[in-house]
Amino acid sequence: MTGWSCNGGSIVSADTCCPVCGDSIKLNEEGCDDGNLIGGDGCSEVCTLEAGFSCTTQGFLGPDTCSPICGDGRRSGSEQCDDGNADNEDGCSAICNIEIGFNCTHTTSSQDSCASVCGDGRQTSIEQCDDGNNVNGDGCSSTCGIEIGYHCTGGSLVQADSCRPVCGDGRRIAPEGCDDGSLLGRNGCSSSCSVQPGYACSGGSLITKDTCTTICGDGLRIDQENCDDANTILGDGCSSACFVEKGYNCEGGSAFNKDTCFVVCGDGIRVGAESCDDNNAQSLDGCSSSCAIEVGYQCVHVDEEEDNCYSVCGDGRRVGTEQCDDGNLLVHDGCSATCVTDIGYQCVNGSSTSADTCTTICGDGCRAGLEQCDDTNILSLDGCSSSCAVEVGFQCSGGNASHRDACVSVCGDGRRVGTEACDDGNIINSDGCSSACTEQIGYTCVGGSATAPDTCRSVCGDGKRVGSEACDGGDQVNGDGCSSVCEVELGYSCQGGSTMAADHCTVGCGDGIRIVSEECDDGNNVNSDGCGSSCRRERGWFCVEPTETISICSTLCGDGIRAGLEECDDKNLYSGDGCSATCRIEEGFNCSVTGACAPICGDSKRIPPEACDDGNTLDDDGCSAICMVEAVFACSGGSGSSKDSCLRITLCADGRMSGSEECDDGNSNNGDGCSAICKQEVGFFCEAINTSDGNLNSSLCRAVCADGKRVGTEQCDDANSMSGDGCSALCAVEVGYTCIGGGPSVKDTCGPICGDGLTMLTEQCDDGNNQNQDGCSFACLIEQSWACTVDNDTLSVCSYLATSPSSSTADDILTFLTSSTSLIVTCVVCVVVCLPASMLLQRLRKRWAQQARRKRLLFENKVTALPLFRDSVDRTSPHRTPPLYSPAHRRRRSNPAETRYSPGPQSRRMPSYGSSARSSSHYSDVADSEGSLE
Repeated sequence: MTGWSCNGGSIVSADTCCPVCGDSIKLNEEGCDDGNLIGGDGCSEVCTLEAGFSCTTQGFLGPDTCSPICGDGRRSGSEQCDDGNADNEDGCSAICNIEIGFNCTHTTSSQDSCASVCGDGRQTSIEQCDDGNNVNGDGCSSTCGIEIGYHCTGGSLVQADSCRPVCGDGRRIAPEGCDDGSLLGRNGCSSSCSVQPGYACSGGSLITKDTCTTICGDGLRIDQENCDDANTILGDGCSSACFVEKGYNCEGGSAFNKDTCFVVCGDGIRVGAESCDDNNAQSLDGCSSSCAIEVGYQCVHVDEEEDNCYSVCGDGRRVGTEQCDDGNLLVHDGCSATCVTDIGYQCVNGSSTSADTCTTICGDGCRAGLEQCDDTNILSLDGCSSSCAVEVGFQCSGGNASHRDACVSVCGDGRRVGTEACDDGNIINSDGCSSACTEQIGYTCVGGSATAPDTCRSVCGDGKRVGSEACDGGDQVNGDGCSSVCEVELGYSCQGGSTMAADHCTVGCGDGIRIVSEECDDGNNVNSDGCGSSCRRERGWFCVEPTETISICSTLCGDGIRAGLEECDDKNLYSGDGCSATCRIEEGFNCSVTGACAPICGDSKRIPPEACDDGNTLDDDGCSAICMVEAVFACSGGSGSSKDSCLRITLCADGRMSGSEECDDGNSNNGDGCSAICKQEVGFFCEAINTSDGNLNSSLCRAVCADGKRVGTEQCDDANSMSGDGCSALCAVEVGYTCIGGGPSVKDTCGPICGDGLTMLTEQCDDGNNQNQDGCSFACLIEQSWACTVDNDTLSVCSYLATSPSSSTADDILTFLTSSTSLIVTCVVCVVVCLPASMLLQRLRKRWAQQARRKRLLFENKVTALPLFRDSVDRTSPHRTPPLYSPAHRRRRSNPAETRYSPGPQSRRMPSYGSSARSSSHYSDVADSEGSLE
């Protein structure tokens, strides 16, 4: 049988059978059969199970599979070790392999004993650490235990531990620079146990922690330091104890950088290099933001108080509250003596280093100084620039010291400015830019500026035919009759185009081929050449052509229609009527479009129906602008080759000065300056004026004041222009005076009115009457033994002083005569003296009364019609007489209560009009010898 082996059997004996060991067939009698007879593989050579093995049967016909039993304490077969268990991480693994980091020892009678290998760099479960060596003092001891003060990490079966000191445990172990028992890192020893910058640490060991303090003066501001400027010097802002000093500020300091200390400008404390400190950090107030005295200021410092700074006006430096500073203390130059800008000025460019320049204000609407214009703004491009100069292309007018300028652009000057849409350098219409400088329909204008004119061209394709366009169909497409450049294409005719409508183009007309429906075809679409743009014969032309050939057209002179090159056509073929037989305008004629011809007025050729032709078209020269002889003129000498000469027919009183006329005021009245024979009258001055009809030769005559001839509206004329002598500088009788004797050939003589209550220069008194024996005589002289108070504006009041005989005045004579015992003497005196004096006095009183009434009326009505000054009067003379009632004239006003008296016969008498012959020369300082009462 399979698996058995029998032998010894014979005929007489039975075989002995036993299992065949090693045949891979396990029988019950066999403990195992692994298919071989080799011992030590679990199944011995006699098929018994070896100690330490376990065999698994595969079946009746299969060999056993034997393997060592791991964990039974017997190392057998392929086992590297067997420590009597199946645990891992004890040196011998669950599959009986020696684990990494272990070493196992074996005896034949006992299980393996495994221990970790310290120092091999492989940390096993029973080792605290393994740093790959057996050295003590590096964190992992020679027995792989972690040393005090260390921490080991990273160790595994394949990697050695890394050991380092435990930072923050209060034990300083190399390479720790310090260990203060903390990991905060804010007290000098960092969280990595290195001494932080700015600190010094000491006292640390294996059993004690470090103590750390800041280092003042090392340039690192840390912990309690207020500052650290890298030194321990006092007086530089940071003290030797690292505190900020008074008046300083320190910035920039940190654990990495030193502080920079500087003076605190503006704290009111002047320290260090400060030249001032006004308790603020503002510049332009005298003490700058860097505490330096600013240019133009003076600063005053008292002890530790803040500085007081003020600007210096007039030093040419505008600083502080100064509105201006022009370098002087003059007034009315734009900047006042207190450095305030004067009204109407603006002051600019002033600074702490330069003086202001003051100028008038441009843009205030008042043209002043060097301003060319001022339109109340400082905008440019509106005619008046921001510097008040008239801009190119503008005109400005109307501006003065109280009124603004009005500026308008000049259209046609080739400068596009203001509201102009274009400016092509002319005021011609129909060239794209109109006479009002607006773009015309169908044009576009470009290139215009304040220095260059616009260039205008028609816009082809806009449906508006203008300028040089032959057509415009509203597009720029070729092949539709009107080309992309607005030219009529060959074989087309275009019609209807205008500034408001596009052309309509049709094929045929203008191609030079006349067909039945065409009256002509001259090969173009141009009008006014005989054959019109619609191929119709134009009026005034005749065209000749064979059928289907180009038309040849010519004008017909004499048909009354001007066409082609005809200058005129007056419907006849006669010469000498303005239009010749060849339709040319004859010399001296102008012909209209309708054919009518007329002579040219003003060409120096008199041709009927011209009544005259003086070679110009001016009026008022004898031959008018239409070549008609003007009124009061006669013209002669004109012909077809020469001009007329016209002379005025002199006619006085027609309001036109001509010929030998000295004047012509349009009337024949005498006494108004221009006589009835047009001669300038004595005492008058006549000048040419414009009249309402524009005549420049009419005369206006006015009396000449101060020529010694009283004429016209003059009240008086004393041959001088001095006021205060009775006749004023305007030839009006002055208050308190009367003037007589003046006329066209003699001057007036003026004197004060005695008895009117007004004491004038030559009067000693005036009591408002012409009576004697009351202190003030009829001649306004203070009578003997009387005293009178004098006030120009009130009556003189006279008081009697004593009785004293006198014969120096007329009233003394009358007194004498009254008291005389000689009748004969009295009669003679009365006949010779008193009677003529009494008559003369009555006449003068009557005249004075009339003059007084006239004076008051004129004064109340404030006479406005005054005569003309004589040209010879020097109105600039420093010796001009002061006006009436001026302080110089009424010099006695300073003492209105002045008292005058007559002590006796020796007193100087000041006679007035109406006195006796002894007063004949007392007016020598008022009127010359020509004037007298007689």
